[in-house]
Amino acid sequence: MVTPESAQANRTAVVTALRLKTKAAILQAMSQMPEPGTSAEIAQFAHLERYNTAKRMAELCKKDGKVLKSKVRRCSISGLNAVTWILPDVEINENE
Repeated sequence: MVTPESAQANRTAVVTALRLKTKAAILQAMSQMPEPGTSAEIAQFAHLERYNTAKRMAELCKKDGKVLKSKVRRCSISGLNAVTWILPDVEINENE
């Protein structure tokens, strides 16, 4: 018999697994991108949804420490100025 508690635990496990899978896809995409990307560019490169990618970027930066904010530049997807993201071991040339 499925109790409300076990059903909730199952939903939580599924959401957590999806979140982890999304984070892994983001990190994989970032490691393959030729230059630092905005969340929209990373989402497009990884074939992910932009809004969820942006939420995961904040988690990967603040909670997990796996990405860093970098320069602001015009996003090739939205056309707006946006933060770019880098992996911690990537050197940034500030003279560009």
